Amino acid sequence: MDNKKPDYSAKYIDEKIRQTYSIILSKPNLREYVDTHHEIPKIYNGGGKIKLILIGQDPTIINKASRKNIKWVLGLDKPGKMQRYIHRICEGLNIDPLKELYATNLFKNFFEEPPDHNSEILKKFFDLWFAVLKEEAEAFPGVPVAVLGDPVLNFISANSQNQFVRNYWGYHEDWKKGVSEPFKHLPPEENLLKSNIFTFPRVSSIIKEFYYERFDNYLNYITDSLNRDK
Repeated sequence: MDNKKPDYSAKYIDEKIRQTYSIILSKPNLREYVDTHHEIPKIYNGGGKIKLILIGQDPTIINKASRKNIKWVLGLDKPGKMQRYIHRICEGLNIDPLKELYATNLFKNFFEEPPDHNSEILKKFFDLWFAVLKEEAEAFPGVPVAVLGDPVLNFISANSQNQFVRNYWGYHEDWKKGVSEPFKHLPPEENLLKSNIFTFPRVSSIIKEFYYERFDNYLNYITDSLNRDK
């Protein structure tokens, strides 16, 4: 029996991404949605002992001319709102974002138009890109996962019902009156990655009152949950 450990090196993942992208471009029904003028952003791999896997949706922004400036996933190589947001998450979890963070996108390629409000387009690409994402996660067994936004949450959840990040942050319709539900996350048996998955809103939503006042408490919840699992 061959017990050789799978090769999940950065070089291997890069090659899987290249192969998958080639397959996508070879299919007219997929290629028509792809912005082929811009290269897929590089995966962000801290290179140390990875303690958190962060998953965004896709790199597409509205301004096509600015897409050429996105060289790394989530723009983590440049100062800005996203970098500050991610660093704040990491710092709250006692994680060094420069060494202990692995960040990727579920959908690696740029789309011609942001697909935020057209899940049918994303569904066409899901199987191909999820196969890559699954191997990325398997490279770091036992490492918790953080997902950004409702669409990624819904694609990775094993629950067929619509999922909303706010419901994992204790949302209750009377939250402004101080009523809340318990914090929660997706345990391995409830998601396709078979990992502990924690949810975060997109950077554009974190300034909303609901998320802003719960941010630190949700980070504490993550820390407590992971400590219980040790």
